[in-house]
Amino acid sequence: MAEHTPQRAASRLETWRKRYALVSDILTPQRLGLLAAVALLGVLGAFGGWQAVEGVDAPEVPLAKVGEPVDVAPFEITVRRARHFDELRPALYPTDGYRYLVVSLDVTSHNKTPVAGLDFKPAITVDAEGLQTVGDRPEAPRLLRGVDALDARSFQPGLTTSTIVVWQQADSTPVPAEVTVTLSAQTWRQAVMDGGWRWSDPAPVARVTLPVEALEAP
Repeated sequence: MAEHTPQRAASRLETWRKRYALVSDILTPQRLGLLAAVALLGVLGAFGGWQAVEGVDAPEVPLAKVGEPVDVAPFEITVRRARHFDELRPALYPTDGYRYLVVSLDVTSHNKTPVAGLDFKPAITVDAEGLQTVGDRPEAPRLLRGVDALDARSFQPGLTTSTIVVWQQADSTPVPAEVTVTLSAQTWRQAVMDGGWRWSDPAPVARVTLPVEALEAP
């Protein structure tokens, strides 16, 4: 049996150094780390995510009441009411095959700088059948300002904005008697892929169940 002498080990190490030097401009330590992270996420996804790997059940999301302010970083959100209707001109026009399902909120931003409406959308989901989809996922809701029904493009620091969250629901689906809204807090962190800082990783912090009312025509 061949002996593993220090000279032989040093020779192997030098061989690997030479091989890595050929690709060092491509396989930088940063890229190797990114590839390892992507591979880990792929493995976790195949086995159902962190909770499945760790064998830990998802914690139960606490219930909140209608009209109760809830801390949902970086916002404070108060759920007011849910309604359904076919149109609300001039903001929402009739769409064949769909009705509108909306939830009214008061949103206060605790961030020191404006938060884009796009970053708010992951903070709220609704448990309802027949929602319009993109691929195999419900389409992101549209955000309107309650004061004038214009698009809510951003939330200003310290200001409370009356907000209408709009989904489209197939009119072949019965109007739900009630819906459950899930509010999710987010984390300000640096993205792995591009290094940019953004609100991400929504995690449920509260659920609110409320009746769905019809909006009477004027």
